[in-house]
Amino acid sequence: MNSSSRPGVGHLRPMRFGPAFAALCILASCSAPGFYAAPRYGTSLAVAGSLGITEGAPPTGVENTVDELGVGGNDGYYGGRLGLEMGSVHLMLTTQSSVHEGAGQLAVGIGDGGAVIAEDAFVETDFHFGLHRLLLTFDVIPEGNVRLGLGLGATSLAFDMAIDEFELDEFDGETLIPTGVRIEAASDAPLPVLGLRFAAIFGRFSIALDLSGKDIDIGGDQLSFMDAGIEGTLRLLPEQSRAHFALLGGYRYTSIGLSADTGESLVHTDVSFSGPFIGLGPSF
Repeated sequence: MNSSSRPGVGHLRPMRFGPAFAALCILASCSAPGFYAAPRYGTSLAVAGSLGITEGAPPTGVENTVDELGVGGNDGYYGGRLGLEMGSVHLMLTTQSSVHEGAGQLAVGIGDGGAVIAEDAFVETDFHFGLHRLLLTFDVIPEGNVRLGLGLGATSLAFDMAIDEFELDEFDGETLIPTGVRIEAASDAPLPVLGLRFAAIFGRFSIALDLSGKDIDIGGDQLSFMDAGIEGTLRLLPEQSRAHFALLGGYRYTSIGLSADTGESLVHTDVSFSGPFIGLGPSF
């Protein structure tokens, strides 16, 4: 049974974007826009935290850890970053996708309003996670080798999870066989966020920090989200060259807390994703 929660998105009036678009055009005319792109590869992604799914009653306060669900990490992940700079305006899109799967044994039973998996049951979990963020910032310190920008944006937390129950074969007592019981959950909803961007430039080397997040209450459902990344970039061509390739490396940390009533079950999640990444990309 699918227990997804999809907040609605209201209709935006195009006329409201007129003044903002005009301001962007004025800022963009002050200097030639710059574009950069960088595919990323995460060498490892650690997952930590807990998940509780109950039906008809609040969570007990004791949830299954990601290790008990079998999804404590993966070998690597792919992502990327696109950016557009227009004077003091910076528009940045980051994306990453990862797959986490494995076997575990539940410490606490879970249910989604129909299917129920009892405590101490053996499970296999298949968890697909995607994090996609669009952030627009405006430099409040735009000159020199240090830049600080504040802004806002939207983040999509996309996940698709399936938990299958297994039991020991009654004949040999060792082989695990599926019982046919499965609990599924999925969501893909945009969330508004506030953001900060800091950069320091030292010749061909630069270091940047970006931070975004927000606490949101939607109809009684509470979501806490924070995403932070630090990145070092080395330009591979001389400074006077406008077009260049850059080698980059960094670390990203994402924290998600959710307490929600899907109508069929109550979900309480407190998980984090963290890991290093490397990349190489052009800039113009």
